Amino acid sequence: MQNELYLLVGVLIGFVYTLAIASIVILLSRPKRPNKATLGDLRNLLSKAQEEIHEAQEKIWVYGTEEEEKGRRWRIACLNITGKAVDVLQSCWLARDQDSTSSAIYDELLVGLKSIGLEENKPSLGQEIEEYDRQYRIKEIEGSPPYRVSRLVCPGYYLKLTTDKAGSTEQILLQPAQIEVVGEKSEKTKNR
Repeated sequence: MQNELYLLVGVLIGFVYTLAIASIVILLSRPKRPNKATLGDLRNLLSKAQEEIHEAQEKIWVYGTEEEEKGRRWRIACLNITGKAVDVLQSCWLARDQDSTSSAIYDELLVGLKSIGLEENKPSLGQEIEEYDRQYRIKEIEGSPPYRVSRLVCPGYYLKLTTDKAGSTEQILLQPAQIEVVGEKSEKTKNR
């Protein structure tokens, strides 16, 4: 009987081991269901995504600010260089009648600068102008309004820029034209 009892206990232990192994095999062979996220998990994911978006926005802001500053410095440098070129143009204009080299330099420089949008402002003799028009710097004035150009001392210059894809342009006054003007004679002048 004792042997039968040992045999029965052995069979029961074997049966328990077999059930345990079968349960493990069934659990491992079963297709896995995706983990269902909890509300806390979803909040953590959302918080991480918001942090990443915030970091990206900060990087974009810094990049944009740096690029804007580079663009501003570039525009200032371009205007300074163009301003110096205009100074050379005016010097050559003033010396063009006395020196053929100055005239040649003026013509060559003007052609080159026109290719990037520079335009001359040369008012014609007799053209009526307003006294406070910023396109002109009046060197000498006689009489009273209306004023007409009596002499072009030196032409002025604009930089004409295309501002968008539609082709609209903007003019930047680099140097006003230097002129002399005469107006209608005042009463004092007529009575002399």
